[in-house]
Amino acid sequence: MDDSARTDTQFELERPTSRLVDLVVPDDVRAQIQEIIDAGRMRTKVLDVWHLRRAIGSGVGLTVLLSGKPGTGKTVTTEILAAELDRPLARIDGSKVVSKWVGETQKNLKTALEDAALHGAVLFFDEADALFAKRVSKVESANDRFANLETNYLLQALERHDGIVVLATNIDTAIDDAFKRRLLYKIELPMPDAPARSLIWEGILRRSEAPVQRPIDFGKLGKSFALAGGHIKNAILRAGYRAATLGTPITYDLLDAAGAAELGSTGALVRS
Repeated sequence: MDDSARTDTQFELERPTSRLVDLVVPDDVRAQIQEIIDAGRMRTKVLDVWHLRRAIGSGVGLTVLLSGKPGTGKTVTTEILAAELDRPLARIDGSKVVSKWVGETQKNLKTALEDAALHGAVLFFDEADALFAKRVSKVESANDRFANLETNYLLQALERHDGIVVLATNIDTAIDDAFKRRLLYKIELPMPDAPARSLIWEGILRRSEAPVQRPIDFGKLGKSFALAGGHIKNAILRAGYRAATLGTPITYDLLDAAGAAELGSTGALVRS
């Protein structure tokens, strides 16, 4: 299928290249991600050759909930799932889906699901709690009633969708329990510890072609800055831009300064 065949989608299709081998996570989390990849590869055999689709009926989509603090790798994990399954990735832009007009959110979501199915894409809802939030238990206004109707529609649409859907949230308790019951896999991505942070610093630089002045004490960087992977990436970019401006290789001092700046941007006042 030509990814450029449709232009009126709710998203842009991407072709990620990240791989599971590059992800720094605990072994149990890696095993869970590998299980999802294996399930994605075996869907045709299990659902169609073994006829479990016919036996089970609706609700056979491969649905995943990724939760964790900002920067812990929810987006890159989704990119890895798409790359490992050789599928395009479709990120849902919440501002294009959610509408204040009655019925428009359902219409937009229906279009997004249909387009994702057309392209065989992994459909990614970032900050999913905005769309899949808990229903209002005590309906007191028309807005509450319409919000609950939208949530009910989303539940039905997700259950009918036959593709791969990933929901990402910083707070999984914000997701409606009925959605969570329909999700096949749920993974919580933890904050990396010091050894894992050291591997992230080193891995990003190793995979790049940036000039690096050795030695770099990656262990010290990992211990010094309690940063998630996304923040470490930002720190390395800061150091890279500074090095390019100065006309020098990336040095430990530049990485250290960038780590301190990124730590400050998170609201932390002291190093680990």
